[in-house]
Order: sequence, then structure tokens, then C-alpha cells
Amino acid sequence: MLSAVFRSGRVASVLLGWALFTIVAVIMGPFNTLSLMETGTRVLFWGVIVAAGLIASGAMNLVFKKLHTGLTGWRCDLLRVCGITLVLSPVLYVWIHFIIVDPSGMTPNLLRISLCVALVGLIIQVSKRLLVGDQGSVQAQEMPAAVPSVPQAPPPPAPPAPRLMRRLPAEAEGPVLRLSANNHFVEVVLPGEAHRLRMRFTDAIDEMDSVEGHCAHRSHWVAVGAITDVQRAEGRIFLILANGDKIPVSRTYRPGLEQAGQL
Repeated sequence: MLSAVFRSGRVASVLLGWALFTIVAVIMGPFNTLSLMETGTRVLFWGVIVAAGLIASGAMNLVFKKLHTGLTGWRCDLLRVCGITLVLSPVLYVWIHFIIVDPSGMTPNLLRISLCVALVGLIIQVSKRLLVGDQGSVQAQEMPAAVPSVPQAPPPPAPPAPRLMRRLPAEAEGPVLRLSANNHFVEVVLPGEAHRLRMRFTDAIDEMDSVEGHCAHRSHWVAVGAITDVQRAEGRIFLILANGDKIPVSRTYRPGLEQAGQL
């Protein structure tokens, strides 16, 4: 924590705050220290207490940053004051009872000390809010300087639907996974549905002009984007499509699929 303070260049401001709070405490003499202590003793007494308070405050800041509480504004300040009170009050209690010898027996108890610490903490936080504005959240302190956003290139336009889709019902949704010839009909297989068109198989393939695909068999054409796996069994090769269809690869079309990198 101390190394972070030195790196940030806040040494002068921390020392100035320590000196100001110490001077005020020495002059006012809380807890009857004005009448029980000499000036030099009061300087030592309150100098140690103020230093402990600053260390406790810095420790709370580090803890909140590590926890990433996300609290902002007054909630963050109240949580910080509570943490400082819990940490600093027992230390202050021991220090007061170690240094002060009050014959009247009016040495403050732990509850009174805790209330004083909480009150001073609230005064400090309110002063900071009034001087610097409502921007003291833990989250805001950790945010780096805004980096200007780099405009991203627009996504490439989607390829046009193949001409074959015009022959299908208006509610049909692509993409086309495969075409299969069946006598004078062509089965057009889409995800979750299939349609039969009365046309030549070669014409159907020609109307799939905007989709990359290959013939795997004299009766089967498959879209490259629909192929998810290749299976080999007993010397035969099958293409597995996205919908689970299993399309055989004939010897005639195998070299072309191998050259295209699909096998």
C-alpha cells in the first residue's frame, strides 16, 4: 500500500493531511488530553493516531478494490467509514489506555471511541463530497481512461438465396442442405422440412448457384456448409449432414470431393 502511494505521487498530500489533522487534534485536545498531556506528548499521541487512521483508510480502499463491490456514492462512503471504525477503534482504545493516565477515571470506553471515530470519518467523507463532488465510488476509481472506440467494419452481406428457393412455398426457410433425385422429382431438404419439385436434377443443381456444394452421388448433391462429418465403413464413405442425414459417396464423385478438401 505504501509503495502504491509513493508511485502515485500522493506523498505530499498524505503528509499534509496528516499534519493538519494532527495540529487540529493537538489544539483541541479530545479525550481530556489537553489537560493531561504536555504539548510534545500530545503531538506524539495524536500524530500516531492520525497516521493509524490514514493507514486504515488506505487499507479499506485496497480491500474494496480487491472485492470489486461495485458500490457507488454514499453507500461506498458509509461502508468505508464502517470498515475504518471497526479496524481503528480497538487500536485507538489500546493506545489511549496505554498513554493516558487519568486520575479521575474518565478515560473513554470502546463505545465512545468508536462513535468518535465514526463521526470523524463521516465528517471527512462529507467534506470530500462537498469539495470534489459525487464521484468517489470504488468502481469509478478503478476505471481506466476511456479509449476511443475503433469503428468496426460492417459484416459482409449475406449471400443471396439460391434461385431454387423461389420454387418453394413462401414459408419455407433455408438453408438448403441437400438435393436428391427421385425419378422425375427432386427432393429439396431444408432443416426440419423437405419439399418435392417436379424438375430435372441437373436444373435443380444449376439453380443452387449462390451456394457452394458438390455432387456426392449421381442422385445426391450436398451443400458444403451442411457437412458435419465423414464416416467410413466397410470400404464405403458417407457424408453426415447437419440434420443427421447420411449421404453415400460414390467412386465417381469421390476424387472431386477429395480435391475440394471435403474428404
